[in-house]
Amino acid sequence: MNREQQQHLFNLFAACSDNSITAQEHEELMQWLRDHPIARRMWFIHQDMELGLRNQRDTLMVDSSRARTWPLWAPFAATAVGLVIGLFSTSLVYAYFSPGVRKALTLLEENFEFGTAPLVTGTPGEAGYWSGDHSEVVGEQQGVKPKNGSRMLRFLRADFEGKGNLQPSRTSSLLRLVDLRPYRHEFQDGSVVAELSAMLNSSVLPIDRSYFGFVQIHALDAATAATVNEQHWTELNSSAIALTRSAGVELDRIPSTWQRIDCEQRVPAHTDFLLIEIGLKQMPMTRLPAEFADQYLDEVRLSLVRRPLLP
Repeated sequence: MNREQQQHLFNLFAACSDNSITAQEHEELMQWLRDHPIARRMWFIHQDMELGLRNQRDTLMVDSSRARTWPLWAPFAATAVGLVIGLFSTSLVYAYFSPGVRKALTLLEENFEFGTAPLVTGTPGEAGYWSGDHSEVVGEQQGVKPKNGSRMLRFLRADFEGKGNLQPSRTSSLLRLVDLRPYRHEFQDGSVVAELSAMLNSSVLPIDRSYFGFVQIHALDAATAATVNEQHWTELNSSAIALTRSAGVELDRIPSTWQRIDCEQRVPAHTDFLLIEIGLKQMPMTRLPAEFADQYLDEVRLSLVRRPLLP
Protein backbone atom coordinates (compact mmCIF):
# COMPACT_ATOMS: atom_id res chain seq x y z
CA MET A 1 0.00 0.00 0.00
CA ASN A 2 1.56 3.31 -1.07
CA ARG A 3 1.33 6.67 0.68
CA GLU A 4 -1.46 8.00 -1.55
CA GLN A 5 -3.62 4.96 -0.80
CA GLN A 6 -2.98 5.33 2.92
CA GLN A 7 -4.00 8.98 2.84
CA HIS A 8 -7.13 8.09 0.88
CA LEU A 9 -8.03 5.53 3.54
CA PHE A 10 -7.60 8.09 6.30
CA ASN A 11 -10.00 10.37 4.41
CA LEU A 12 -12.55 7.54 4.25
CA PHE A 13 -12.08 6.84 7.97
CA ALA A 14 -12.68 10.50 8.80
CA ALA A 15 -15.80 10.67 6.63
CA CYS A 16 -17.18 7.54 8.30
CA SER A 17 -16.51 8.92 11.78
CA ASP A 18 -18.39 12.17 11.16
CA ASN A 19 -21.24 10.48 9.19
CA SER A 20 -20.46 12.38 5.97
CA ILE A 21 -19.47 9.26 4.02
CA THR A 22 -21.47 8.51 0.87
CA ALA A 23 -22.90 5.10 -0.01
CA GLN A 24 -20.24 4.66 -2.71
CA GLU A 25 -17.43 5.62 -0.33
CA HIS A 26 -18.81 3.26 2.29
CA GLU A 27 -18.78 0.35 -0.14
CA GLU A 28 -15.20 1.22 -1.09
CA LEU A 29 -14.21 1.30 2.59
CA MET A 30 -15.84 -2.08 3.22
CA GLN A 31 -13.91 -3.52 0.24
CA TRP A 32 -10.63 -2.25 1.66
CA LEU A 33 -11.38 -3.72 5.08
CA ARG A 34 -12.41 -7.07 3.64
CA ASP A 35 -9.40 -7.49 1.36
CA HIS A 36 -6.44 -5.78 3.07
CA PRO A 37 -5.16 -6.75 6.56
CA ILE A 38 -3.11 -3.54 6.76
CA ALA A 39 -6.26 -1.49 6.10
CA ARG A 40 -7.98 -3.30 8.98
CA ARG A 41 -5.06 -2.48 11.32
CA MET A 42 -5.25 1.16 10.25
CA TRP A 43 -9.01 1.18 10.86
CA PHE A 44 -8.68 -0.22 14.37
CA ILE A 45 -5.98 2.29 15.24
CA HIS A 46 -8.18 5.09 13.92
CA GLN A 47 -11.08 3.81 16.07
CA ASP A 48 -8.80 3.61 19.10
CA MET A 49 -7.73 7.22 18.62
CA GLU A 50 -11.32 8.35 18.15
CA LEU A 51 -12.34 6.58 21.35
CA GLY A 52 -9.39 8.03 23.23
CA LEU A 53 -10.09 11.55 22.03
CA ARG A 54 -13.73 11.24 23.07
CA ASN A 55 -12.65 10.00 26.50
CA GLN A 56 -10.27 12.91 26.85
CA ARG A 57 -12.93 15.41 25.76
CA ASP A 58 -15.15 14.06 28.54
CA THR A 59 -12.54 15.23 31.06
CA LEU A 60 -12.63 18.90 30.03
CA MET A 61 -13.24 21.18 33.00
CA VAL A 62 -15.80 24.01 32.89
CA ASP A 63 -15.60 26.92 35.32
CA SER A 64 -18.25 29.56 35.96
CA SER A 65 -17.27 31.76 33.02
CA ARG A 66 -15.90 29.61 30.17
CA ALA A 67 -14.90 26.12 29.03
CA ARG A 68 -11.20 25.38 29.37
CA THR A 69 -9.07 22.65 27.82
CA TRP A 70 -6.51 21.42 30.32
CA PRO A 71 -2.91 20.59 29.34
CA LEU A 72 -3.61 16.83 29.26
CA TRP A 73 -5.00 17.36 25.75
CA ALA A 74 -1.69 18.25 24.13
CA PRO A 75 0.28 15.07 25.04
CA PHE A 76 -2.53 12.88 23.77
CA ALA A 77 -2.81 14.81 20.51
CA ALA A 78 0.93 14.37 20.01
CA THR A 79 0.60 10.63 20.58
CA ALA A 80 -2.18 10.46 17.97
CA VAL A 81 -0.08 12.33 15.42
CA GLY A 82 2.81 9.97 16.10
CA LEU A 83 0.59 6.98 15.33
CA VAL A 84 -0.48 8.48 12.03
CA ILE A 85 3.08 9.17 11.01
CA GLY A 86 4.12 5.69 12.07
CA LEU A 87 1.60 4.10 9.75
CA PHE A 88 3.55 5.32 6.75
CA SER A 89 6.72 3.57 7.81
CA THR A 90 5.57 0.15 9.07
CA SER A 91 2.78 -2.32 8.45
CA LEU A 92 2.61 -3.51 12.08
CA VAL A 93 1.58 -0.71 14.40
CA TYR A 94 -0.13 -1.00 17.78
CA ALA A 95 -2.26 1.67 19.36
CA TYR A 96 -0.86 3.36 22.44
CA PHE A 97 -2.70 5.51 24.95
CA SER A 98 -1.35 7.91 27.48
CA PRO A 99 -1.52 6.84 31.15
CA GLY A 100 -5.03 6.65 32.54
CA VAL A 101 -6.69 5.65 29.26
CA ARG A 102 -7.26 1.92 28.70
CA LYS A 103 -5.98 0.35 25.52
CA ALA A 104 -9.01 -0.75 23.47
CA LEU A 105 -9.45 -2.34 20.08
CA THR A 106 -12.87 -1.66 18.58
CA LEU A 107 -13.98 -4.73 16.62
CA LEU A 108 -17.49 -3.59 15.80
CA GLU A 109 -19.42 -0.32 15.97
CA GLU A 110 -22.89 -0.68 14.41
CA ASN A 111 -25.61 1.96 14.19
CA PHE A 112 -27.37 0.54 11.10
CA GLU A 113 -26.72 3.66 9.02
CA PHE A 114 -25.12 1.81 6.10
CA GLY A 115 -25.19 -1.58 4.46
CA THR A 116 -27.97 -4.06 3.98
CA ALA A 117 -30.57 -5.09 6.56
CA PRO A 118 -29.71 -8.14 8.71
CA LEU A 119 -30.58 -11.55 7.32
CA VAL A 120 -33.51 -13.37 8.93
CA THR A 121 -32.09 -16.89 8.62
CA GLY A 122 -31.17 -17.59 12.25
CA THR A 123 -27.60 -18.03 13.47
CA PRO A 124 -25.07 -16.77 10.88
CA GLY A 125 -23.05 -19.42 9.05
CA GLU A 126 -19.93 -17.28 8.70
CA ALA A 127 -18.33 -14.17 10.13
CA GLY A 128 -18.97 -10.62 9.06
CA TYR A 129 -22.73 -10.13 8.85
CA TRP A 130 -25.83 -9.88 11.03
CA SER A 131 -28.51 -12.56 11.05
CA GLY A 132 -31.22 -13.74 13.40
CA ASP A 133 -34.97 -13.49 13.80
CA HIS A 134 -37.27 -11.25 11.76
CA SER A 135 -36.26 -7.59 12.00
CA GLU A 136 -35.97 -4.50 9.79
CA VAL A 137 -33.97 -1.28 9.61
CA VAL A 138 -36.16 1.82 10.02
CA GLY A 139 -36.04 5.55 10.65
CA GLU A 140 -37.81 7.51 13.38
CA GLN A 141 -41.25 6.11 14.18
CA GLN A 142 -43.79 5.64 16.98
CA GLY A 143 -42.18 8.46 18.95
CA VAL A 144 -38.77 6.76 18.98
CA LYS A 145 -35.78 8.53 17.42
CA PRO A 146 -32.56 6.63 16.56
CA LYS A 147 -29.96 6.88 19.28
CA ASN A 148 -27.30 7.84 16.75
CA GLY A 149 -27.85 8.91 13.13
CA SER A 150 -31.11 8.44 11.25
CA ARG A 151 -31.64 4.66 11.32
CA MET A 152 -32.13 1.90 13.89
CA LEU A 153 -33.16 -1.74 13.97
CA ARG A 154 -36.73 -2.78 14.79
CA PHE A 155 -37.49 -6.21 16.28
CA LEU A 156 -40.46 -7.87 14.58
CA ARG A 157 -40.91 -11.52 15.55
CA ALA A 158 -39.43 -14.38 17.55
CA ASP A 159 -38.72 -16.63 14.60
CA PHE A 160 -36.69 -16.73 11.39
CA GLU A 161 -37.08 -18.01 7.83
CA GLY A 162 -37.01 -21.79 7.61
CA LYS A 163 -37.27 -22.34 11.36
CA GLY A 164 -38.42 -25.90 11.83
CA ASN A 165 -39.02 -25.83 15.58
CA LEU A 166 -42.67 -25.00 16.25
CA GLN A 167 -42.27 -24.78 20.03
CA PRO A 168 -43.41 -21.50 21.63
CA SER A 169 -40.82 -18.75 21.36
CA ARG A 170 -40.82 -15.34 23.01
CA THR A 171 -37.25 -14.20 22.29
CA SER A 172 -36.11 -12.27 19.21
CA SER A 173 -32.35 -12.27 18.62
CA LEU A 174 -29.77 -10.59 16.40
CA LEU A 175 -26.43 -12.43 16.07
CA ARG A 176 -23.01 -12.01 14.51
CA LEU A 177 -19.83 -14.09 14.30
CA VAL A 178 -16.63 -12.09 14.80
CA ASP A 179 -13.28 -13.54 13.70
CA LEU A 180 -10.62 -13.02 16.36
CA ARG A 181 -7.79 -14.93 14.69
CA PRO A 182 -6.10 -11.81 13.23
CA TYR A 183 -5.80 -10.42 16.80
CA ARG A 184 -4.81 -13.54 18.69
CA HIS A 185 -1.47 -12.00 19.70
CA GLU A 186 -3.48 -9.44 21.69
CA PHE A 187 -5.15 -11.90 24.06
CA GLN A 188 -2.94 -14.98 24.29
CA ASP A 189 -1.69 -13.92 27.71
CA GLY A 190 -5.25 -13.87 29.12
CA SER A 191 -5.19 -10.13 29.77
CA VAL A 192 -7.94 -9.10 27.31
CA VAL A 193 -11.67 -8.75 27.97
CA ALA A 194 -14.35 -8.57 25.26
CA GLU A 195 -16.88 -5.83 26.05
CA LEU A 196 -20.29 -5.87 24.30
CA SER A 197 -22.90 -3.14 24.66
CA ALA A 198 -26.11 -2.10 22.91
CA MET A 199 -28.89 0.45 23.31
CA LEU A 200 -32.58 -0.53 23.45
CA ASN A 201 -35.79 1.48 23.32
CA SER A 202 -39.53 0.98 22.91
CA SER A 203 -42.62 2.91 21.97
CA VAL A 204 -45.33 3.22 24.62
CA LEU A 205 -45.81 -0.35 25.83
CA PRO A 206 -49.10 -2.20 26.18
CA ILE A 207 -49.99 -2.30 29.85
CA ASP A 208 -50.19 -6.11 29.85
CA ARG A 209 -46.72 -6.75 28.39
CA SER A 210 -43.12 -6.34 29.45
CA TYR A 211 -39.90 -6.65 27.42
CA PHE A 212 -36.47 -7.61 28.71
CA GLY A 213 -33.27 -7.03 26.74
CA PHE A 214 -30.01 -8.95 27.11
CA VAL A 215 -26.63 -9.40 25.39
CA GLN A 216 -24.55 -12.56 25.24
CA ILE A 217 -21.03 -13.58 24.19
CA HIS A 218 -19.93 -17.09 23.19
CA ALA A 219 -16.18 -17.74 22.82
CA LEU A 220 -15.77 -20.46 20.17
CA ASP A 221 -13.01 -22.45 18.53
CA ALA A 222 -12.88 -22.63 14.72
CA ALA A 223 -14.50 -26.09 14.50
CA THR A 224 -17.52 -25.03 16.55
CA ALA A 225 -17.86 -21.74 14.67
CA ALA A 226 -17.90 -23.58 11.33
CA THR A 227 -21.07 -25.46 12.34
CA VAL A 228 -22.69 -22.86 14.57
CA ASN A 229 -25.77 -22.48 12.35
CA GLU A 230 -26.39 -26.23 12.55
CA GLN A 231 -26.36 -26.49 16.34
CA HIS A 232 -29.20 -26.24 18.81
CA TRP A 233 -28.62 -23.60 21.49
CA THR A 234 -28.17 -26.26 24.15
CA GLU A 235 -25.40 -27.90 22.09
CA LEU A 236 -23.79 -24.54 21.36
CA ASN A 237 -23.76 -23.55 25.02
CA SER A 238 -22.06 -26.80 26.00
CA SER A 239 -19.46 -26.64 23.19
CA ALA A 240 -18.48 -23.00 23.75
CA ILE A 241 -15.07 -22.33 25.32
CA ALA A 242 -16.67 -19.66 27.48
CA LEU A 243 -20.10 -18.02 27.73
CA THR A 244 -21.30 -14.81 29.36
CA ARG A 245 -24.82 -13.39 29.41
CA SER A 246 -26.01 -10.13 30.92
CA ALA A 247 -28.87 -9.91 33.36
CA GLY A 248 -32.18 -8.97 31.72
CA VAL A 249 -32.94 -5.25 31.60
CA GLU A 250 -36.63 -4.36 31.55
CA LEU A 251 -37.50 -1.71 28.99
CA ASP A 252 -39.20 1.34 30.43
CA ARG A 253 -42.27 2.97 28.90
CA ILE A 254 -40.57 6.20 27.84
CA PRO A 255 -39.85 6.44 24.06
CA SER A 256 -37.48 9.38 24.55
CA THR A 257 -34.99 7.34 26.61
CA TRP A 258 -32.58 4.65 25.42
CA GLN A 259 -31.41 1.97 27.84
CA ARG A 260 -27.94 0.43 27.77
CA ILE A 261 -27.29 -3.29 28.17
CA ASP A 262 -23.80 -4.75 28.35
CA CYS A 263 -21.68 -7.70 29.36
CA GLU A 264 -18.03 -8.69 29.24
CA GLN A 265 -16.11 -11.93 28.72
CA ARG A 266 -12.44 -12.57 29.41
CA VAL A 267 -11.11 -14.02 26.16
CA PRO A 268 -9.47 -17.47 26.52
CA ALA A 269 -6.16 -17.84 24.69
CA HIS A 270 -7.45 -20.44 22.21
CA THR A 271 -10.55 -18.48 21.13
CA ASP A 272 -10.98 -18.22 17.35
CA PHE A 273 -14.39 -16.52 17.10
CA LEU A 274 -16.87 -14.64 19.24
CA LEU A 275 -20.58 -15.16 18.64
CA ILE A 276 -22.43 -12.11 19.95
CA GLU A 277 -26.16 -11.94 20.51
CA ILE A 278 -28.52 -9.07 21.30
CA GLY A 279 -31.91 -10.40 22.36
CA LEU A 280 -35.33 -9.21 23.45
CA LYS A 281 -37.73 -11.36 25.46
CA GLN A 282 -41.47 -10.72 25.66
CA MET A 283 -43.39 -11.41 28.89
CA PRO A 284 -45.86 -13.00 29.05
CA MET A 285 -45.78 -15.06 25.84
CA THR A 286 -48.97 -14.33 23.88
CA ARG A 287 -48.38 -15.75 20.40
CA LEU A 288 -46.60 -18.57 18.62
CA PRO A 289 -44.21 -17.10 17.75
CA ALA A 290 -44.21 -13.84 19.72
CA GLU A 291 -44.62 -10.61 17.76
CA PHE A 292 -43.16 -7.37 19.00
CA ALA A 293 -44.81 -4.00 19.51
CA ASP A 294 -42.23 -1.47 18.30
CA GLN A 295 -39.01 -2.30 20.15
CA TYR A 296 -35.73 -0.96 18.76
CA LEU A 297 -31.95 -1.48 18.84
CA ASP A 298 -29.11 0.92 18.06
CA GLU A 299 -25.45 1.63 18.78
CA VAL A 300 -23.98 -1.86 19.15
CA ARG A 301 -20.32 -1.91 20.14
CA LEU A 302 -17.84 -4.75 20.63
CA SER A 303 -14.31 -4.01 21.87
CA LEU A 304 -11.28 -5.84 23.17
CA VAL A 305 -9.93 -4.09 26.26
CA ARG A 306 -6.62 -4.92 27.89
CA ARG A 307 -7.30 -5.58 31.54
CA PRO A 308 -4.54 -7.71 33.09
CA LEU A 309 -5.42 -10.22 35.76
CA LEU A 310 -4.57 -9.15 39.27
CA PRO A 311 -1.55 -10.94 40.74
